[in-house]
Amino acid sequence: MRWRWPACALTIVTAVSLWLTASQLHVSQSAVPLDQDSSSSSAPDEFIHLCICSDDSDFRPAVVAIRSAVASSRQAHRFVFHLVTTPELSVRFSRAAKLQLPGVRIEVHADEEIQSAIQSRIEFRDTAGRKGLASAFNFAPFYLPLFLTPSSETFTSQTRRLIYFDADIVLLGDLAEVFDMDMEGKPCAAVPYCNQKMQKYVNFNVLKTLVTSETIDPSSCIANRGLLLIDVKAWADLKLTESIEFWLEQYRKADGELWVGGMSQPPWLLAINGNYMQLNADWNCNSLGRHSMGNLEVAQLHSLGFEEDHLTSLRVETTSWGVVPYVVTCSNSAKLLHYNGAMKPWLLDSDTVQVPVCTMPQALSEYHFNWVQEVEILGVTYTFVTCSEIWSLFLADDLLYSRQTETDRRTHSARAAASATCCEYLLDGF
Repeated sequence: MRWRWPACALTIVTAVSLWLTASQLHVSQSAVPLDQDSSSSSAPDEFIHLCICSDDSDFRPAVVAIRSAVASSRQAHRFVFHLVTTPELSVRFSRAAKLQLPGVRIEVHADEEIQSAIQSRIEFRDTAGRKGLASAFNFAPFYLPLFLTPSSETFTSQTRRLIYFDADIVLLGDLAEVFDMDMEGKPCAAVPYCNQKMQKYVNFNVLKTLVTSETIDPSSCIANRGLLLIDVKAWADLKLTESIEFWLEQYRKADGELWVGGMSQPPWLLAINGNYMQLNADWNCNSLGRHSMGNLEVAQLHSLGFEEDHLTSLRVETTSWGVVPYVVTCSNSAKLLHYNGAMKPWLLDSDTVQVPVCTMPQALSEYHFNWVQEVEILGVTYTFVTCSEIWSLFLADDLLYSRQTETDRRTHSARAAASATCCEYLLDGF
């Protein structure tokens, strides 16, 4: 749900943003992090490299992902954000970062040659889903060292680890915990997702016709790569990028559809084949952008005690095939909120009423939301807010730069929405 706000809000917030920028013009793309003196620096091994890959001309998702990561970490001084994008968009994002992310260390990378080489390996078919999934930047996470090493001031050939995450997320947990975890020699770490199995993505009848030494279990859980920790050396030693390219070649050669419902996810799943370190499920609370829940998912809601009256109070409508919109119950304790689905907060029409609803995150319980609904289920009270407003909170400067008073908390949501208005310049035409 998005709201209409007076034009004066745009003027006020833009003026404040410009003031902040003018007072911090010394901050560059490779600037020192928040709360760190400009004379100090981190040793290369201390940097936490956080990567986003996108050719989206709307930079608001990336801004929110970066702001939420900084706001949720006690070690943000170690963060170096890397945005991998097109040469054309790299200039625009560099300008936007200086205005919207002052004090945050950001490096922007673009390499048209690597981008073209990746694109040449991709073949789009209608069964894959959205045409946008065939973008080279959907596969760029598998080539991050190639993009980063030539142009980065912090990432070198000796860098041990990096983290990739999708742009359509809000982070409520400290990514330093993920970066510093014991990977036990695994090439990557991700969240397993056992609601879906390999056979959902891979056509094993076609797979059997291919000459390969791999043994793959159709009933094994998939992994979600919306958040992916990579051990750079282990990944390279196992030649996982080459393995992904092998599966892309098999996809092109196969007579039938080797996989469906995705473009980059299936070849990555086939390449790692279960060889990854498992992250806690708190790092993948997903479906915050989905329009509806199927009957099997609704059955899970009912098993938790949700009845028709509860759903009605949440503005949720029951249909013959499920419910509309999606009801998210994992968000109260989640460390990562994933807005996968078509109902992205930044794309919602201002008149949309039926939007995904989320249990209020514990980390944001002090903030005042425009829409709040409590429901009592089996003696427990659950507080719901709109998932889109959680995202909107991180467009407001004060989450990063202010110590909030009680008055701030009461009016925070209005400022967040006004800040969303000021960020419209991040769209096409900037």
